[in-house]
Amino acid sequence: MGKSFKRLLLEELSFLPYTGGNWHVIEIDHSECLKSERKYIRSKINTQLKGFPEGIYIYTSKNTKEVLYVGEGDIKTRMIRHYRKTYGEIDKKKASHIFFNNHKEEMLVYYREVSSS
Repeated sequence: MGKSFKRLLLEELSFLPYTGGNWHVIEIDHSECLKSERKYIRSKINTQLKGFPEGIYIYTSKNTKEVLYVGEGDIKTRMIRHYRKTYGEIDKKKASHIFFNNHKEEMLVYYREVSSS
């Protein structure tokens, strides 16, 4: 990561570290599971993120803590959509479909609101 970009994230935007401060976290299990478990996980996402505004989110491996995916937008909608990509048909033209279908593991997703002003 370039020094100026890291400085921007650390000092000016207060985005780093993402494991504290203004960040929230939700655990989402993307590993193989029964349909009933998938329904429970989608319900958990809907409940925890209900009314949460647009922002940015960071998917990390629960085991390795490695940052796997970063995105922005309507947090709840995006997390539900990404969760469905784990088990749905793969659109080989879309990198996110391939990514989530290939990363079937427990993840910690850090997210926060980003002001548009």
